[in-house]
Amino acid sequence: MQSPQMFMPRPPVPPTGEWNELGDESYGMGLFLNNYRGHRLVHHGGNIDGFSAELNFLPSDSIGVVVLTNLNGTQVRDFIPYLVYDRLLGLTPIDWSKRFKERQAATQARARKRRPRRTRYGARERSRAIRWTSTWGRIPTRDTAP
Repeated sequence: MQSPQMFMPRPPVPPTGEWNELGDESYGMGLFLNNYRGHRLVHHGGNIDGFSAELNFLPSDSIGVVVLTNLNGTQVRDFIPYLVYDRLLGLTPIDWSKRFKERQAATQARARKRRPRRTRYGARERSRAIRWTSTWGRIPTRDTAP
């Protein structure tokens, strides 16, 4: 049942080679397929209106974890299953909380560097130009924008 149905390039999070414990990911029948420290991993998560959920299991080991939170977009739901698997499988513990915090800090630092600079035109002028473009189907120039 859990076999790849779609080729997926390695997702940007985590970047290729960031964590050797996680293998390449594929997608099949609504579930992501991966490896965790040599064990076949099947999972899927989601967020909506202030809630996050993660269904995560190792079918060959008959172990599964479901994480439900009342936080939207939290990374906690992503690493709790790894902590559980490390304990239940008797693997050397990894500080997943620290790893995720470091990755989040690095991502926020990159985002701060990439923030767009303000142009000489204010947000109101850009908004009017966008509205005009969608109404008339033409791209306005500085001279023709309302």
